[in-house]
Amino acid sequence: MPSQTLNKKTLRARTLVFWSFVVVLISAISTNIFSETTLNDNLAIGFMVIALIGLLFSAATILIHTILDICNP
Repeated sequence: MPSQTLNKKTLRARTLVFWSFVVVLISAISTNIFSETTLNDNLAIGFMVIALIGLLFSAATILIHTILDICNP
């Protein structure tokens, strides 16, 4: 019986960081919508800003590495 290689998909750290920032952004938005105190609103807005900046940087690195993988096979 010949050995068969399974198609193994690996989860890269860049994609994990991207989706982590997406989860943080969604949870900060929901906290801001449903909170009733000023402290929670301010913390949620701060986390939204941090998550958006991180989301932009991680999306940019994913895009750059994808372009480099395509151009340099």
